[in-house]
Amino acid sequence: MSKVKTKVVPFPLPICIAGSIINGKINYATYGCFGLLSPRPTTYVYIGSVEPHYTNTGIKENGYFSINIPSVEQMQKTDYVGLVSGRDSDKSTFLNHFSDL
Repeated sequence: MSKVKTKVVPFPLPICIAGSIINGKINYATYGCFGLLSPRPTTYVYIGSVEPHYTNTGIKENGYFSINIPSVEQMQKTDYVGLVSGRDSDKSTFLNHFSDL
């Protein structure tokens, strides 16, 4: 039997919405690659993103981001956040958020 190369993930993965602040404005993006690197002594999490994503600008600019696990009721908004770029649309009012910055 020969090896088969595939780009399809053979199992469902959870998704997250990552938040960042770009030029003082909140922006969101949907990611399918995220997880926990280390729970102790400090919790480290990661998101997998490609360089041109607009959200990366805010992460690099500020050095932090949020990870939010959407509920089933939020799937339509999660799709929107993943399909529309913050370069073209203001997503700051699309989801409820809080900030103590």
